[in-house]
Amino acid sequence: MEVVLRFSPHVARRVQETRWHRSERTEPQPDGSLVWRAQIAEPKEMLPWIRGWGADVEVLGPEGLRGTLEAECERWRGCMGSEMEQTLAPPTLLIDAMARTVSTGNCSSIIYAIRRNGA
Repeated sequence: MEVVLRFSPHVARRVQETRWHRSERTEPQPDGSLVWRAQIAEPKEMLPWIRGWGADVEVLGPEGLRGTLEAECERWRGCMGSEMEQTLAPPTLLIDAMARTVSTGNCSSIIYAIRRNGA
């Protein structure tokens, strides 16, 4: 299955410096971002790597992988309550990573939020 990610201009060069997967292809974009593509047997195995890029990566496909991260966002939102709601307005098409110290619940210190345009 093809996994397609868009990396921000901030990390595009770093992504290109390393070969992350044997089937990867990269496409530099006019805005300085980078589209990364690879054929992956099990896209969910990429979740830790994708999460590690935080706000500098957006999952373009497959939809199921993006949906998995969206579901995580909703779970994190529940951990953070109203503080997270304020952070998420207005919605965008980015995955944001916000380092926070969480003293209660089952939340770790990194919160990933997928913001959907118009959501």
